[in-house]
Amino acid sequence: MKLKFVLMKSILILLLFTVLLSCNRQSKIMLIDTTDSKFKVGQVWKYKTRPNEENSRLTIAKVENEPKNGNIIHITVTNLKIKNPHAPSGYTDLIGHMPLAESAVAESATELSNEMPDLSSYKEGYQDWREAFDNGRGGIWTLPVSECVAAMEEVVNK
Repeated sequence: MKLKFVLMKSILILLLFTVLLSCNRQSKIMLIDTTDSKFKVGQVWKYKTRPNEENSRLTIAKVENEPKNGNIIHITVTNLKIKNPHAPSGYTDLIGHMPLAESAVAESATELSNEMPDLSSYKEGYQDWREAFDNGRGGIWTLPVSECVAAMEEVVNK
C-alpha cells in the first residue's frame, strides 16, 4: 500500500512538472512595436500633473502592442519634484521609464507640446522592465500619470 502511494505521488509530481515546463515554454509574451496609436515615439505631451509640477512633461519613448494588454505606451517623465531622501538635493526630477496602458496615457495627456524629445533615459529602465515582463514579473501602470508619480514617490520614501 505504501509503495502504491509513493508511486502515485511520484507520477503526480512528474505530471505537474511536465505541465509547468510546457507552460513556461509557451508563456513568452509577444510585444510588437506599433504605430497604431495616437501616441507616437518622440512626442512630448503636457499632462494633468500633480500640484507644483505644472512644467512636467511626458515623452513617448516606445509604443508596443501585446495581445492581452493592448497598446503599452512607454514614457519618460521630466521636471518632477519627487521627494527622495536618497537624492543629493532631496528630490528626483526624472522617471526614465514607465510602462502604461494606452488608456492611462490618454486620460492624462492634455496637449501635444512642440518641445524636443530626450529619449536617452528610458533604455536601461525599459530593458530591466522587459526582462521582468518576459518572465511574468513585470506589469504596466493603469492609473493616470500623476497618480503613478505619487505612488512612486510613496515607495521611495518608505
